[in-house]
Amino acid sequence: FVRQFKTDLDDDGEFATTGGFARAQFAIRLSDKVRIRAVTSYYGVEYDFDDPPTIAGSEFKPWNTIHVARLNPMIEVQVSERWQVFGGPLFEASLENGADLGDGFKPGGLLGAKVRISPTLTVGFGILGVAEIEDSAYIQPLLLLDWQPLERVKVHAESWTTRGGKLEV
Repeated sequence: FVRQFKTDLDDDGEFATTGGFARAQFAIRLSDKVRIRAVTSYYGVEYDFDDPPTIAGSEFKPWNTIHVARLNPMIEVQVSERWQVFGGPLFEASLENGADLGDGFKPGGLLGAKVRISPTLTVGFGILGVAEIEDSAYIQPLLLLDWQPLERVKVHAESWTTRGGKLEV
């Protein structure tokens, strides 16, 4: 659950958001070295605008609820004891209530590698590309980190979504 309290829009009213997030993943091991993994997620956010701004003499009609659903099936191959490569397609839909799926569908893909530097440190890198709605493709680097500096402290960071990254401590 996420709540953003009222925020000022440069003297053109205020807005607040309320949303929720869910994520699920599963994996199937095909052999000692090959695994298929799928990650799916959903993010829904409702916007509440007070006194919407006026643009070109008419009242701006802002969106109300936005839904974002993502599916990322990928294959992971353990190339050696230290190295793993991964890649697969990415399917995302970002839609307002009542919009057609084709209006917000964004296909893409990712490709990368992870290396285990020590028993407590793994880093990864790669590239993510996604077609943008009514725009050219969006390409960003992938960065991954799994680090356990102390017995009871673990740091996990990833940047492989088009909506920013994730940091867990």
